[in-house]
Amino acid sequence: MEVQGVRRLVVVDDGDRPVGIVSRRDLPGIFLREDDDIRSEVSEDVLGRTLGLRTAGPVVEVPDGRVETGGTVPYRA
Repeated sequence: MEVQGVRRLVVVDDGDRPVGIVSRRDLPGIFLREDDDIRSEVSEDVLGRTLGLRTAGPVVEVPDGRVETGGTVPYRA
């Protein structure tokens, strides 16, 4: 929203019916983090602690707040 200069978005339900409006002011600052902070959280918390992939696993890149992963994991589950 910040990058595109969008101030408000319409929130819709599963049937694409409007149910509300969200503005940039409504979003807590926790969502406005630096790419390096997001990359660290995904790598350490999600891949490391949750999935147990501490030494090997997907590569994590975070361009402009978007998480992109690639690579392989040692098990199928």
